[in-house]
Amino acid sequence: MCKPPFRMNRLLVACAATLLFALDLGAQALLSHDAPLDLVVQENKDREEANEISKAIGGKAVTFHETENFVWVASMPLGKLTKITAEAEACYKLFADQAGIKDWKELWAGDRKCMGVILGNKADYKRYVRWYAEKYPVWNKQQFQNEHSSSMWFQVPVPRNVMVTHLKPNDEDTVAAVMCHLMGHLVVDRYKFNNNFTPGWLRESMGVYFQGEVHGKMLCGNYQDPYGLGSGDQNRQKGLKKSDYRSRAKKEMAGGRLRNLKTFFSLQVENELEFEDTLKGHILLSWMLKEKGKLPEFIAEMKKRWPGDINSSFSPDKEKAQNEALKAVYDIEPEKLDRELTKFASRGY
Repeated sequence: MCKPPFRMNRLLVACAATLLFALDLGAQALLSHDAPLDLVVQENKDREEANEISKAIGGKAVTFHETENFVWVASMPLGKLTKITAEAEACYKLFADQAGIKDWKELWAGDRKCMGVILGNKADYKRYVRWYAEKYPVWNKQQFQNEHSSSMWFQVPVPRNVMVTHLKPNDEDTVAAVMCHLMGHLVVDRYKFNNNFTPGWLRESMGVYFQGEVHGKMLCGNYQDPYGLGSGDQNRQKGLKKSDYRSRAKKEMAGGRLRNLKTFFSLQVENELEFEDTLKGHILLSWMLKEKGKLPEFIAEMKKRWPGDINSSFSPDKEKAQNEALKAVYDIEPEKLDRELTKFASRGY
């Protein structure tokens, strides 16, 4: 078992070793199967895990569904699940197309598709958090449970890729937006995985970008407690249509109210971010994605240069890694890129 911790949503999660699945064949929970059961080992493991989840939440029925790049366990009928799965697949394909990924095994961990889990309510969500902490190696079981139980969604890059949320009080539209956002975190963390922290600005910006491109609006005030929740800016408390969000980003950029990239690149963890930082991140990612393949290349170059110590805090070496990756891939320095982004936003980006 690897020892270095890994942080997701302000939580450190352990690097994983491969686990043997302990199957309780005498306690099969009720599943609603939408596809025929076969002998494929991968699918069997996922179905068995769905049974375990059903058992963990009190034997309640769940829907098991497999899509091209995910498996799903949900406390909702398949008819209502398909919009959510379609948006997650669209996010995956946006990034896969940029990165030239042909097979999900190139991105997900442990030769298993990422699992999306949607529980029926907060109580079942907490039961799932406890089940995950018991089944998989996390750096600290109690802290894992405390941190994730207090939120309404989370994702984990290792050892078992999952993105998890719940209904009640969330509606299905919110769940779809959440899954788009969590996909942004996962692709940044999983691509060229290095079992280390990735910058908060990049993970959050990708989440917001996916929301706009796929879901059509950004619910960027809904995630944990980042984005300056004490700032009084009500735009971060409600969903903004992509067009409205872009208009706000252009206005703030033109007014010189967004941080420069030197400061922006220092934002390593989510609770350092404010609403305006999501605007800057959206402009920056839109610029980086203009040329196909460049953003994944930037992520790869940044991770190659990332310091080896496992530490969530900012360090000069992390700034250096981002600046050098920017120069290697885009042949530009942060100061010059700040000027270019101002022009880019003014043209409508």
